[in-house]
Amino acid sequence: MSLSNNLSRLPVYIGAGVISGAVTWSGGYILPDVGWFINIYPGLIMGLALYLVHSKGKFNFNVKTLLPLLILITASVVGWRLAVEVGYKYGSPLRFTAAGALGGLSVAVGLIWVWSMRSSKAIVLLLAILTAAGAFGGWFFRTVHSGSPVGLGDGLWTFLLFVEWQVIIFAAVWLTKQVVKAK
Repeated sequence: MSLSNNLSRLPVYIGAGVISGAVTWSGGYILPDVGWFINIYPGLIMGLALYLVHSKGKFNFNVKTLLPLLILITASVVGWRLAVEVGYKYGSPLRFTAAGALGGLSVAVGLIWVWSMRSSKAIVLLLAILTAAGAFGGWFFRTVHSGSPVGLGDGLWTFLLFVEWQVIIFAAVWLTKQVVKAK
């Protein structure tokens, strides 16, 4: 399939990023304040959204379906925790960029397993594109919104952070699928 044939799927990926980001953001307002769950919730939602986009919305309850779902959720949860606990905490002066890069890298690692990638060139390409996209997403957010909720208010600032970064990652996942197929 050519890139133009697959272009019709790009809005699905972008929409999944918007929905995933919005659901993640809204969870902070509607979920009970249970620390361990709040710590994994963003990754859980993003991993589920990645799985649904990857499987084109089909979910059958069997091992073949469950394993990719668990891998994507785990990779997304690990990425979320690394982004917050390492990238943001220790990534100064580019903490948003570092956090975004770690999140993108973690998602890429999960996709390597789910896509059963064996080619070292394809793996390096996937890691490079998603890590760069994650870093760009963090940088973009920090640059556009000055990295502070003061001007926007906490709710809108957090909403934009989740939605913008996830849209960029989902678009990069779509792009990577096109590039890796073409190689």
